[in-house]
Amino acid sequence: MRVADGVGLTEVAARERGIDVRAATGDLGTHDLIAGKAGPIGLVATVHRGDDGRRRGDEGFQPVGPAPVDQCRGDEAVQFVEPVVPVTGQRPIEFVTEADVVLIGSGVKTRDVVADDRLLSMLPLDPGRQLIGSQCSGALVLARLGLLGDMPVCTDRTSRPFVEAENVRVLDAPFHARGNIATAGGCLASQYLATWVITRTLGEAAAQAVLDYVAPVGENDETVERALGVVHRGSGLTLR
Repeated sequence: MRVADGVGLTEVAARERGIDVRAATGDLGTHDLIAGKAGPIGLVATVHRGDDGRRRGDEGFQPVGPAPVDQCRGDEAVQFVEPVVPVTGQRPIEFVTEADVVLIGSGVKTRDVVADDRLLSMLPLDPGRQLIGSQCSGALVLARLGLLGDMPVCTDRTSRPFVEAENVRVLDAPFHARGNIATAGGCLASQYLATWVITRTLGEAAAQAVLDYVAPVGENDETVERALGVVHRGSGLTLR
């Protein structure tokens, strides 16, 4: 089974922040897209790594470490130092046409992403043969791609008014699925999206095993029952 999870969207996020994406994808050797996020800061920076694992840039090599972020707070300028997390794409964005499962994540730049017709044209998703899911503001992408029809969705409270502005009905629920499309609302609702994908691809027994493995100690049974129950109610799947 092949899964695409937001591949290629980091490049868009970098462009939105004025990062030199051309350099990041050029011939400077192995590169990492470094992304860090702390509330409204949303730091994204691009660096390159040489074979020795050190940064590579116009000013030579420098050790990989926390990146400074400037943020204005009222009349005061505050500098934060934020740890960076390397993000590498295993597949180009065109891989979404081959994937059996496509999960669209969420982020502070989703509205900018859905306004990019060029990018959306690179996502010819097919719910006839693919399982397609969205998390929080990812529902906006499904709406702009015209995949929802009259299907209601789940999204987070912050994204709700923007999703409703697309003439999509938003449910007061953490998870809803119809056919091969599912939506989840709220970060912790990702467990229901995962449960749905595993159940649809590998079966209920596999979903139970995964949930039992990751459940908080002492809460195994109730975690499994709750997740399967939410997916059952939200999709009409016969899980038992």
